[in-house]
Amino acid sequence: MDQAKYHSIVLVFPAKKYCQEGHNVVIIDNTNIKKWETRFYTSLAHQYGYVVIMITPQAQWNTAAAVLAARNKHGVPADVIQSKVQV
Repeated sequence: MDQAKYHSIVLVFPAKKYCQEGHNVVIIDNTNIKKWETRFYTSLAHQYGYVVIMITPQAQWNTAAAVLAARNKHGVPADVIQSKVQV
C-alpha cells in the first residue's frame, strides 16, 4: 500500500470519524515534520470545536535521521527523513 493511501485509511478517516462522533480527545500520532503537514488535522479539529495541542519530542533522537528511519513503521528511508528535519 502506498503512503498516501495508508495515510488516508489509517489517519484521515478515523480522525474525521472520531471528531464527528464527538469524542472528548482525539490523538493523531503522525510524523508531521512541517507545519503545513498538520493543516488538515488542525482545520478538522477547529471545525468540530477541539482545542489543538501539538507535542514535539525533545529527545536527542528528534532530529537524528538514522534513528527516526529505524523507528518509523512506514519504511521512510533515512535520506528522505534527513531532507525534512531541521538540524
